[in-house]
Amino acid sequence: MKKLKRSSLYDNIHFLAFGVILFIITLKLWWFVFILIAYLIFIYQKTELFYLLLSLLFLFGISYLRYLPKEMPYQFEGVVVDTNDYSVEVLTKEGRIQVFGKHQLELGDYGKFNTSDYHFSNSGFNYEAYLENKGIKASRELETVVVMDNYFVFGMIQAKLKELVVNSHPLIGNYLVTLLLGDNFLEDELNNDLSILGISHLLAISGLHITILVNLFVKLLDKLFYFERPKEIIVTIFLLIYIVITNFSTSVVRAALMVILKYYFKSKKDLFTKLDILSMITIGVLLVNPKTFFLIGFELSYLISFIMITFIPMLKKSNVIINSLKISFVAFMVSLPIVINFNFQLNLLTLIA
Repeated sequence: MKKLKRSSLYDNIHFLAFGVILFIITLKLWWFVFILIAYLIFIYQKTELFYLLLSLLFLFGISYLRYLPKEMPYQFEGVVVDTNDYSVEVLTKEGRIQVFGKHQLELGDYGKFNTSDYHFSNSGFNYEAYLENKGIKASRELETVVVMDNYFVFGMIQAKLKELVVNSHPLIGNYLVTLLLGDNFLEDELNNDLSILGISHLLAISGLHITILVNLFVKLLDKLFYFERPKEIIVTIFLLIYIVITNFSTSVVRAALMVILKYYFKSKKDLFTKLDILSMITIGVLLVNPKTFFLIGFELSYLISFIMITFIPMLKKSNVIINSLKISFVAFMVSLPIVINFNFQLNLLTLIA
C-alpha cells in the first residue's frame, strides 16, 4: 500500500474515476452513500488525492443539477438536432425536448412548437429513463409546428453521408452506414436476431472498428511520411472529424480519445498508463453529463475497456484460439449483469457467436 501514498496523478487517476462513479451512483441510489464514505476514508488514508477528489465531486454535483428533471413549456421555439420516423429532438433555450408524433421536419429546422403531454406505453424497456439519461429534459406530443428557418447542425453531416453511402451502394449501404457512421440502419428482424445472440456490439461502432480504421490509415501514411509526428497529427485530425461524423457516439468518443491521448502522452508513457488515459476520458465524459453513466452503451464500452486493460494481459499465456476464448469468457461474464438488466434474457451461444 505504500505505493498509493503519493500526491502524483501518475498511475493514480483511476482512484479519482472510481470515486466519481461511486458519487454518481449515490445520487441515484442514496444507500450507496455508505460505500462512498468508506471509499473516501480509504482515499484519505492511502493517498494524497483526497482533496482533489472532493473538488471533483463538488463539480460533478453542480453538473448533475443541470440534468435534473424540471417543468418544461408546452409552447416553445427550438431547432431540430435529431430526427427519426416517430419523433424529433429539439434544442431549446430551456434544454432538449423529445417531441413525438408524425412530422415532416428535417435536421436544422427552427420553428415554433405547440405540444401536449406524451404518455409512454408500458414495456420492458424504460424509454423515458433512457431519454432522461441522454439529457432530454421533457417528452412532448406534437400538436402543431411552424418552421421559420433552417440552420446547420452536426447531425446533418452524418445524414448527408448516410444518404450518399446508401445511394452509392444499394445492396450493402445499410451495413456500411451501421459499421462506419454509427447509425443503426439495419432491418428490425436482423437487429432482433443480433440482440438475441448478444453480438449487437460487433456491428455498433466500438474500439474494434476504431483500431481497424486507425491501423489501415497508419499503414497508408507509412508510405507517405517517414517521421511519426506528422502521422500522429493527421490521425488525430481524422479521429476528431470522425467523432463529429458519428454524431459524438459514446464508444467512438472513448476509442478515439484513447488513441489521441496516447499520442499526446507518448513521451510520458512510463507515467500515464492506458488505465490513466481511460480514467481521464471517463471523468471528462461524465463531467459533461453525469447521467451518461446509466446508458448501456457507456457502461459496456467503458467496463469492457477497463477489463481489457487491467485483466486481459494476465490471460495471454496460450495460443491465439485459447486466448480468444479466455478473453471472450471474461468479457461475457463481466458484461452479463448489465446485459441481463437491459435485455432480460441470456443466450449461451453468445460466447461462440
